[in-house]
Amino acid sequence: MIKTRTLTISDIKDIVRIENEAWGKELSASRNVLIERLKRFPEGFIGAYVEDRLAGMIYGHPINNVGRTWHENSCKEAFDSKGDIYYIVNLGISEAYLKRGIGSRLLEETKKLRSRF
Repeated sequence: MIKTRTLTISDIKDIVRIENEAWGKELSASRNVLIERLKRFPEGFIGAYVEDRLAGMIYGHPINNVGRTWHENSCKEAFDSKGDIYYIVNLGISEAYLKRGIGSRLLEETKKLRSRF
């Protein structure tokens, strides 16, 4: 069974693990960038757990202008708490948990959050 919850700074070790497993060292956001995102819009960081182990995560935040590049939309300058567009910055699933519906579940949870914008 997949359980979801908002992630916090106390989950940073597992967040970094998933980031590295999903994206590899070259494409992964650094620990500092992940902490910055957690602080910027904490409710946008949602984790999916299988048997009490973080199996995947998603992060998004509200913005106003989608006409930017991925990098520009992902950075702190694009964040706008009153933005009317919810931009998904990152979706990562541990390889051990692929094809189990975790990504779909995270997207469904994000839809609930996005409905506020």
